Amino acid sequence: MDTNKKMPNTDTNQLYTKKISIDINANDGAILRVLGLIERRGHRVITMHSYMPTNTSFKLEVEIELGTPRQDVLLHQIKRLGDVVDAKDLTGEELAAVLQATVKRYSRHDMIPTD
Repeated sequence: MDTNKKMPNTDTNQLYTKKISIDINANDGAILRVLGLIERRGHRVITMHSYMPTNTSFKLEVEIELGTPRQDVLLHQIKRLGDVVDAKDLTGEELAAVLQATVKRYSRHDMIPTD
């Protein structure tokens, strides 16, 4: 056996993820339908963040585990849902810009804005 070859990284604690941003009309059950589609297609949701930028829409940001089946197809299927206005894959830089621009910071203890 050649001991000079590098072994692949088998660290099971390291998790690679992909973030998806989804704009949804604020209809009853809309978020549940999106999350249900993601789960039924065999994708593992790691984190989810949602907020209402307007009274008629939701912004949903979902982080899924890489290595789950057909993520390109998943994005297409999400876009085809009736309540979905738009869905896109976010890179780390885009996600930081979106969160910084749209999320207000609140103190966890007293819920007073800390801007």
